Amino acid sequence: GSRPNPSTPRSPYEYSSPNPIPRDNVNSPTTNFFDGDVSPMKTAGIRVVHDGDLEEEVATWNIQESAENPFSDGFVNDSSFAVDQDEWVVSVADKTKWTNSFYQLGPRGHPPTVTGQQVRPIMVDSGLPTPALRKIWDLVDISERGALDDEEFALAMYVISNAKLNGVESIPDELPHSFIPPSKR
Repeated sequence: GSRPNPSTPRSPYEYSSPNPIPRDNVNSPTTNFFDGDVSPMKTAGIRVVHDGDLEEEVATWNIQESAENPFSDGFVNDSSFAVDQDEWVVSVADKTKWTNSFYQLGPRGHPPTVTGQQVRPIMVDSGLPTPALRKIWDLVDISERGALDDEEFALAMYVISNAKLNGVESIPDELPHSFIPPSKR
């Protein structure tokens, strides 16, 4: 009969070896490559498939799949995915956006920093009153060098955005722990 291409997968969990095994290895046992429960791959093995005069080595996987929707009301959140209570208030998406803006300002030095002169136009464009901007600068210049690194700049942009949404009263007098970039804690 016609023989399928040995490298064509038979199912999503099978792979046929391109090198068929001679027929005299018919009694080759299944081999487990892992001991114990290895998730998501619970077991792996090789089984021999007879096709005409040749035996083929076929790798098989028994994938442990969960039918539970991670967005359903009854989903039990694994503790490894729990949100860290000490997580930085600046989201990854915002940090990325603001880091791009930071580098467009032409930071200098090591670590790269931008001066108050470079940041002032962006802060003024926020429309917040000067006393609020002064307070924000004092809060976010954590290193007290008169210049902001990329994390301090991202924090400044976060505090400005928050103040625009929730009013200048939302600007804290002192930085809460979650506002301090993790690298500066």
